[in-house]
Amino acid sequence: MNKRTLVILTVSVLLLCIPHIFLPPSGLSENGWKALFVFAVAVLWWISGVVPVAVTSILAMILLPLFGILPLRKALSFFGNSATFFILGVFILISAFNRSGLSTRIALKILKKLGKDPTKLALGIYFITMFFSFWMVAYAVVAMIFPIVLRILDNCKENDGYSKALLMALLWGAVIGGSATLLGGARGPLAVAMLEEFTGRSISFLKWFLCTLPVVAVLGLIGAFMLTLLTRRHRVDLALVERQLESNLRDLGPMSNREKLIGLVMMGAVVSWMVFGAAVGIATVTITAVVIMFLLGLSDWKEVEEDVNWGVVFMYGGAIALGYALNSTGLSKWLVTTFFTGISSPMLILLTIVLVSLILTELMSNSAVVAFTLPVIITLHGVSNLPPEVLTLAVVVPSGMAMMLPMSTPTVAIVLSSGMIETKDTVKYGAVMILCGAIVTWLAATFYWPRIF
Repeated sequence: MNKRTLVILTVSVLLLCIPHIFLPPSGLSENGWKALFVFAVAVLWWISGVVPVAVTSILAMILLPLFGILPLRKALSFFGNSATFFILGVFILISAFNRSGLSTRIALKILKKLGKDPTKLALGIYFITMFFSFWMVAYAVVAMIFPIVLRILDNCKENDGYSKALLMALLWGAVIGGSATLLGGARGPLAVAMLEEFTGRSISFLKWFLCTLPVVAVLGLIGAFMLTLLTRRHRVDLALVERQLESNLRDLGPMSNREKLIGLVMMGAVVSWMVFGAAVGIATVTITAVVIMFLLGLSDWKEVEEDVNWGVVFMYGGAIALGYALNSTGLSKWLVTTFFTGISSPMLILLTIVLVSLILTELMSNSAVVAFTLPVIITLHGVSNLPPEVLTLAVVVPSGMAMMLPMSTPTVAIVLSSGMIETKDTVKYGAVMILCGAIVTWLAATFYWPRIF
């Protein structure tokens, strides 16, 4: 155990002792007082990264019944939330999609057509990554395309500026595209599950897409403009890159029957999420698609065991349990009353939410930001007259815009691992994109999303 971990554990123990020594403040119940410090410890662990996010969620789930805040049976029941099965099903579908080589084939074919012009190649990487991130977890998309980009960079090492531009294209495409649907990351399904648990209301797959598409489209155009400016001044000979892409395609060989069938199942799942998701539930559609994959022999369980992030089950269960405790004990309402007193303008409230989410997402994981802030923010709908769905999106969309620091998302960490770009570069260019993201999200939350709900 290192010194930093020891300090965090000591602080955590001291925080957990406070509600047993001091009485709760006026207006807060005893259980709410205990929940506040369980919440504080979870936030400390999320921000510090002393253990994985899933382990922090398990800690919260243990402390809630231990402190008498929730019965053990109630705390454990959140493992069965439909959002958990939805995201697990998505991971299984992605495993088959990537293992078959279909995703790599699509990316290579598109890049081969664009590989003769430096700017078009950068924009090709950008838009391919963005589109794939509509339908796959964003960091999985980066992990898939990253080796292709590295092979391209091997053939143009003499131009550091262009190499950085291609890596920024990969990073920005994944981050922006990951907000478009509920498939781009765990934070979306987690937020919908919390919304259902706290308010009984939900956001369908199609309605989510309709809300986020304008934000993604505008940010996508801004990012494309910046990449054009970054690449236009670089003269790069891409003849070797073109031959490399052709060689990679030849190595894949002709499209297999497995790839064709997986493509059909994936397209069927996407259409079903949009058409039937609201009626039967997106988790039902996803699990049905998974069963079809196995019936057709398109998935292998050993591959699934290697590819699926099983920690997501613990992350979801603990995060939703903690959020439920914050609401059921009255702690969320007390926090809103304490910190938002005097802020009555819905526009100002939304701006505050967006900015807080953007700042926090650079310091902790996207899902941790949702688990941390959403239980409190949803309570604001009673005093702001804003629909809880709008408040939910105002947290989730900016929480997915981490583009600067490696502790925020694996997407940034993967790009930095190339050694061809530094944190100062992701901060320098990412700050501009994040500022644009804040403005676009705030405008959508203020003028567009309330019209949908």
